[in-house]
Amino acid sequence: MQLNLAGKVALVTGASGGIGRAVVEKLALEGVRVGLVGRNKKTLLEVVEGIRRSGGEAEFFVYDISDTANIEPLIADCIKRELIPSILINNLGGVNNSKSWDSYESVEQAFRLNFLAAYELLRQLLPYLEKMDSGRIVNIGSVSTKNGLNGFPYVVSKAALEAFTLFAARDIAKRNPNLVMTMVSPGPTAVSGKYLTNLGESNPPALKDWLEQNNV
Repeated sequence: MQLNLAGKVALVTGASGGIGRAVVEKLALEGVRVGLVGRNKKTLLEVVEGIRRSGGEAEFFVYDISDTANIEPLIADCIKRELIPSILINNLGGVNNSKSWDSYESVEQAFRLNFLAAYELLRQLLPYLEKMDSGRIVNIGSVSTKNGLNGFPYVVSKAALEAFTLFAARDIAKRNPNLVMTMVSPGPTAVSGKYLTNLGESNPPALKDWLEQNNV
């Protein structure tokens, strides 16, 4: 499928592995210049080098944007490298190993990962995005907001992102009709080193049972 994206610039958060990595590799194949945001310099560099070996253009930015104080310097870095995106993929997120609702710290961290980082990054990039001829903002949600598959902190923070996407998209469209925000909400995803992949490798029948129990 030809997406007609050649020459555009994309910024993808949580880009060193899993869905984020798959997204940047696909975009690079389509001729998009991609900026990868993450915390792990080693894995980011591995992805960038792989893209460059395949003839793509990629840069990486080592910032922990779950601390929103790091977003302003990230954007300054993007400006310095002439990499202000017309495509923003807010992929950063995670369960953060918490299933309980009775820890304020766990809930706060989940909101930082799954909602506040995306909100603040978009808020600070919007003055640039709304001046562009066209743009796309894609927030990565989760089917867990419908089935409660993960713990409370993760589900409610992804639900906040979902609600924000729905209502903010209307306002953004009023500012620039060619600037579109949407959400993609995947189900359980096999990622190297994560629970489902490890379970499938160590105990395939247990993975089958888990998928059936959770209607996946």
